Amino acid sequence: MDGELLDPQIAVNINLETMYAARQDERTRSVFVKWSLCMKNKGLNYKDPLAAISDPEWQKSLKPTAHELKVATADAACRHKENVVGVWYAVDYAYEKQALAANVAAMAKVRADLESKVRIATQVMAE
Repeated sequence: MDGELLDPQIAVNINLETMYAARQDERTRSVFVKWSLCMKNKGLNYKDPLAAISDPEWQKSLKPTAHELKVATADAACRHKENVVGVWYAVDYAYEKQALAANVAAMAKVRADLESKVRIATQVMAE
C-alpha cells in the first residue's frame, strides 16, 4: 500500500530464522525442559512456554478462566525461576548478531532506506 511502512523482507526473514534457531538451540531447549518440569510440579503439562500461551483452550472464552489464570501464574513463576526469558533472549540475540554480520550490505541498504523515509516524513511534517 502507498505510504505504508513495513519491515523489509530481509529483516522479517532474519527475525523468523533467528527466532526459530534460538528455539531449537540446545541452551533454549534445556531451559524449556526445566520450565516444563516446573510447570509439571504445579500440575500442568506443557512442553514449552509457546505451547502454554497457544493452548486452544484460551480461545473458548473472552474472559480468562480459573484454569487459564492458574496456567498464567505458574508460567510466570516458572519463567522467573528458570530464567527462561534471559536465556532465550541471549541465545536469540547471539543468532541475530551472526545473521546481521552475514548481511551487512543488505542491512546497510535497509538502514539507508529507512533514514531516507524518516527525512522525507520530517520534511512533510515541517511544511
